Amino acid sequence: MTPPVYHNLGNISEKNDDPLCHCKKSRCLKLYCDCFSAEKYCVGCNCTDCQNASEFEAIRSKTIAVLKARNPLAFKSRI
Repeated sequence: MTPPVYHNLGNISEKNDDPLCHCKKSRCLKLYCDCFSAEKYCVGCNCTDCQNASEFEAIRSKTIAVLKARNPLAFKSRI
């Protein structure tokens, strides 16, 4: 039996296959943030001034509510 082959997939972390973002100005509170759009906190990402973390839950929850009010399908998978 051959050993498994692991590929470097760029923005996918090796430990849990969650996307890693590189947001610079959005504070990770926009739908183009891979973590935020998956409704997950940023953990181990290379983002700057991140507010998609448990310390900012009030801001994060309010942003999610506003986006869902505008578009109920905003956080649904596009696949």
